[in-house]
Amino acid sequence: MAPNAPPPSQPATPLIGILSAFRTEVSTLAGSLTSPGRLLIGGRRAWRGRLGRLGLIVLPGGMGGEKAAAASRALLDRGVSALLCVGAAGALDDRLQVGDIVIAEWVVSAGDPASRRSCDPAMADRAKKIAAERGG
Repeated sequence: MAPNAPPPSQPATPLIGILSAFRTEVSTLAGSLTSPGRLLIGGRRAWRGRLGRLGLIVLPGGMGGEKAAAASRALLDRGVSALLCVGAAGALDDRLQVGDIVIAEWVVSAGDPASRRSCDPAMADRAKKIAAERGG
């Protein structure tokens, strides 16, 4: 077993990257973290901590596709196993309201239809199930 690996009876803690455009979109979440810490990622202030059994890195990466892509890459380089993008999303559809949840089945870079990639279907299905159970 590797020296820093958890014992076999304890599964590794998932590390999830939470990405937003603006600090205000994630400041409440960041304030809820246990064992919180601050770090710099690409010159931007981020938070690292725990929420339940999950390890989180919360990064307000800036607005726009290029900044989102750079922030996503920086989070992946830090070892996150999944990315969750949070924010207003008002530009996606004017029918969206505060508190609505959008669960992507695929993503694409603006202006590059060939960049379309499917999201993890099992994760999307689980997110949809949880949202439905909670009245979403």
